Parts: sequence; structure tokens; C-alpha cells
Amino acid sequence: MNRDEDRPAGAAAAATVFALAPDPVPGPTTGSPRGRHGRRAGRVLLALAILAFWLEAAPRWLFGVYPLTKESIVWRYDPLLGWAHEPGATGLFVKLDCRQPIVINSRGLREREIGYEKPPGTFRVLALGNSVAVGFEVPPEAVFTRVLEDELNRRGVRAQVINAACRGWGSDQALLFLEREGLKYRPDLVLYCIGGIEPSTNLELHKPYRVFGKGYLELGPDGALTPRNVPVPSYPMATQVFVGDDGKVAERPCSAKQGWLLWFRDNVVTRSAGCTMALEALTANPVLGRLIADQGGAAPAPTGPSGLDEVRKSLSFRLTAATYRAMKRDAESIGGRFALCNPATIDNGPSALYALYFAEVGQRDWDLGRDTRALMPPGTSYRLKHDAHLNEAGHAAVGRALADGLIRRGFIPAPAAALGAR
Repeated sequence: MNRDEDRPAGAAAAATVFALAPDPVPGPTTGSPRGRHGRRAGRVLLALAILAFWLEAAPRWLFGVYPLTKESIVWRYDPLLGWAHEPGATGLFVKLDCRQPIVINSRGLREREIGYEKPPGTFRVLALGNSVAVGFEVPPEAVFTRVLEDELNRRGVRAQVINAACRGWGSDQALLFLEREGLKYRPDLVLYCIGGIEPSTNLELHKPYRVFGKGYLELGPDGALTPRNVPVPSYPMATQVFVGDDGKVAERPCSAKQGWLLWFRDNVVTRSAGCTMALEALTANPVLGRLIADQGGAAPAPTGPSGLDEVRKSLSFRLTAATYRAMKRDAESIGGRFALCNPATIDNGPSALYALYFAEVGQRDWDLGRDTRALMPPGTSYRLKHDAHLNEAGHAAVGRALADGLIRRGFIPAPAAALGAR
């Protein structure tokens, strides 16, 4: 008996279709080797993504670690200076030793809102310098400029100290800022805080992988200073650009190794809390800490002269000294005075090099380091653990030592009672 004859016509047709259809081709959903490998790879990628998430999330959420800060935080391009603080900018400044909120006022200073007009009866100090003076590592009220103001007021001097410093600036940029903006504050004293990186900073126009570069001041035969490379151009990111002792601009590419390290620093370390936490662990070892510090900077600066006689003849010294003299002339042009101080090298006694700079503006290199160390409790550190910037204790001691030194040297008038008390 033919069973197909007993089926309805539609069922017979369907049976014929299924009988003629080819077997299904094995695919990713049928348990083929390719499908199994794909699912395994997906699970591995998912596991790695979860691991990476927790390696990044755990330092932030469980340990409060944040990525290290790029040096260009709160900077903006400035056609004359190269870079300056962006008015009204805010940011979180993170180092291995500190985490500080940064607020820039409406005039581009890390300061309170301070108008150009000087309050009656107030002795106003305008402080210029670089990272040592601007003090991003500590709260604004703990920076030595604010400590100086508080100490002067405590002694009976009605004073206001304005911090106009900016990270990375040389004395050339400070001079240009003073002439464009600083003199509007009508300071009674312009205080330039030597940052420990002069004079090379004045000749280095661009550091490899720094976001911004700068122009330079050309020193004429008559001592006149003329801005060059302004508006400041864009420099090749992987190249160091500097002015040689012959006064000509030169370029030097950084090595492949140095370029990779700087790229990794700026594009990975400054975005990863996990990397920051790993660096904290590695730098706990003094040997590894020094190795990391040596590898994390820019290309070495051009070698300068060694002996003092050679130093005095070098362009770097003559240019830096000329900027100090120009600042002094600018301050005196509005009836003020100019003073140098050297808070960056408080570990040591007076330097023969800095003594030459002080002499260029008719001053003696008073031993600020000695006065600062005398105010520190025994065994107290005045610098951060992982770099040379001042901690809060260091800023406090420098501010108090500055108040005493500036009064005693006649840069700041003080009531007789205040002087007698000291």
C-alpha cells in the first residue's frame, strides 16, 4: 500500500520539498569549530574589558587615585607669551604627592579677584615666577606669597601680595607679562622668584611633546630686548627648539625612546588612574623612583658653559640678566622697586651664579635658604616626596623668611614696633 497516496496533496508536496532540500550548512550557531572559537574569543574580550574596567575603577573609587595632570592644565595659547592661564579656568592638579583643585580668576591669575586699583594705604607686591611660585601643589592660601601677605599684615604692614606666576615661565615671559599686564596693578614692589630653571628656560622655545611653545627675546648690542617668533608659531611636537649661544634658532629631534616615553606619559599615564597607582608603587623604591624621574622628562637641554667667567659671557646669562634689569626699570618707572629672591634652592647656601644675577640689579644674594631652614622644625621636610616642589611646610617657612628678609633689607617699609619685635 502506497502511504503517500493516503496523504493530502499539500502534505505530499511538502514531503517532496523537504526530501529534495540540501542538508543545512554548519555555521556559528550549529557548534562548528569556528563558532566555538568566536564565542571563546568573545568571552576572553569580555573578561579583559571587565578586568580593565576594575583596574581603572578600583583606584578611583576604592583608593581615591586620579590620573596625573598634564602640565598644560588651565593653560591657553598666548601669541606673545606662548601660554598663560585661561581666565576663569578650573581643574584638578594631580601629582603623586598631591591633589589640588585649581581656580584661575577672571584676569588669568591663580588668585582672588583683585582689581587693578590699589586700595588706599596698601603696600602692594606683585610676585612673578614659575611653578615654584605659583604653587599648584598646595592650596592657594598656603602658597608662600599668601603666607608673606599674612605675615606682613600680622606685623602691622597693610600689604597685598598678588601671585602672577605661571608654571613653566622663564624670566623673559615674566618680563613680557609685567609690561603688558602686571604694571596695571601699580605694585610698590615687583618680586621676581627665581625658579631654579634659569637661564636655560629663556633659550628653550619648545620642549618635545609640550602642547605650547614660546618666542624669545633677542638681545641687541645696546642691551635692548626685542621679541622674536611672535606671534608664537606651532612647533613640531617631537622636536626640541632652542636658541644657541650664537643667537640662532636650532632644532633637535628627541630620540625614539624618549619620544615614546613622553607620548606614553601624555596619552596614557595622564588618563589612567591605574597607571598612576602603579607609579606610586614603583616610586616607593628609591632606585626605581630615580629611574622613572630621569626617563619622564624632556630631551636634555643644550650643554652650557661651566666656569663663571664663561657663564658671564654666555648668551643665556646675558639674556637672563637683561630681563632682570628690564624688570627693575619697569618697576621704577611707576615709582616702585624690584627685588630678586631664590626660593627654589633653599637647600643650599648662596650660589656663585645667583650672586652674579643679584649683582646685575644692584643687590646681594641674601641667604633665603638659611633663613628658611631656621624656621623649619628639626626633621621636617619642606619638599614633596617625589619632586623638588615645596610642600605646605616649605611654603610657610619661605613666606615667613621672605617677610623678615624684605623688611630688613628695606624693600618693604615696616612700623618701628614690627622691626623691634624681630
